[in-house]
Amino acid sequence: MMTNAPHSPPPRRSPARKGLPPSLDPRALTVDFAHYQTHVVPSESQTRIFNSKLDWRDAIGRALRTTEITSKSLDRYWRCCAEGWILKHRRTGELKVQLETCGHRLCPWCARHYRAEMRDKIVEAMGKVRPRSWRFITLTLPSCDQWLGDQLERLVRSFRRLRQTQLWQSTCLYGIGIIEVTWSPDRQQWHPHLHILVKGLFVSQAKLATQWRECSRGAEIVDIRKIESSLTAGRYVAKYLGKMPMTLDPLTDSSRIEEYVQSLERRRMIISFGVRPPVEDRLEMKDQDEWDRSEWECVGSLSTILARANLGSEDAKRLLAKVTIPVLPP
Repeated sequence: MMTNAPHSPPPRRSPARKGLPPSLDPRALTVDFAHYQTHVVPSESQTRIFNSKLDWRDAIGRALRTTEITSKSLDRYWRCCAEGWILKHRRTGELKVQLETCGHRLCPWCARHYRAEMRDKIVEAMGKVRPRSWRFITLTLPSCDQWLGDQLERLVRSFRRLRQTQLWQSTCLYGIGIIEVTWSPDRQQWHPHLHILVKGLFVSQAKLATQWRECSRGAEIVDIRKIESSLTAGRYVAKYLGKMPMTLDPLTDSSRIEEYVQSLERRRMIISFGVRPPVEDRLEMKDQDEWDRSEWECVGSLSTILARANLGSEDAKRLLAKVTIPVLPP
């Protein structure tokens, strides 16, 4: 593995480090924000959530240094949400703050957008769900002490063998699989499993369990359920993408987090198979946060405008009075 030693976690700073990134923290400024009605002071719960995400950000970043991630991508990860831009709508004159993000699927700030994007793609690929046409199948492997990366490889290979069986090919026409990984504190073992959205004919759970036991060399836990809504199903499976096992502690489980990150880095967590539905059966999904970049122009960087306000610029102060400085990254 390649280690990027020069890229170490940024040092913790107080008080600006706790609550908001230094460039966005009003407590680090001399400008009086009390009369800015659009500025929101972070609550205790928001600050607690933010600090928890900081701990996860640091733990994941240290783990990423042990992978083959490029220096450029690692730099983007550490700078995520450390800078923002004030944008102005060309037609309405509306102002808003857009933070710079890294886009890494494990980044605590970017994971929500990644999940929303994947959810919309899954729902669009599923199309209009007709009664009894789609099913939700969960395939699991028994927990063991094997390296997580090897367990994931076994899960993927077993599912590939299952798709080559006559039972699967005669009943499952098209589908999307999502890999989920959990950690059991009691057993001290990983538990990978595969959630699959399948379009096709009825398949017996007993027969599928028998086939899965043969393909996986021993696993036999299979769950099958009906799908009533593509949106509900898409939301359910997409929530596992970019999600860290919540039973791990970012401050004390560094070795497990490294194993998790190393096993997932450069690994596809979404598996599609079969023939996609016709175009007329697909749904057009649009993220609520989607916006047309061509309609906005950049006024300036948030840190620069804050610095000018610190130096007494009235124009900068008036500009800041019209925007909401994010309490937490989106």
